[in-house]
Amino acid sequence: IFPIQFLDSEKLELRQPITVRSIYSPQSNVYVVDHFELNIYGEGRDEQEAIGDFKLSLEETYFNLRNEKDKLGPALLKEWQILDKVIKEK
Repeated sequence: IFPIQFLDSEKLELRQPITVRSIYSPQSNVYVVDHFELNIYGEGRDEQEAIGDFKLSLEETYFNLRNEKDKLGPALLKEWQILDKVIKEK
């Protein structure tokens, strides 16, 4: 478990660090980085690659939810509210 402080994005930045966890899966020989409240994860051959993939997934999810925020059900609306609280557009 560790914080991510920067998104390395041209479009978004974090208002505050977000806490993620990293798990190694020996069955598939990959690292998985995920956030406990969001249905977002990244995978990679090493932890850094998984973090990079997570950041891309986070950005993609942010824009998808933002564009559909008026149509979201309760679970996705909760995800959007979390993302909107911790991420801002540049």
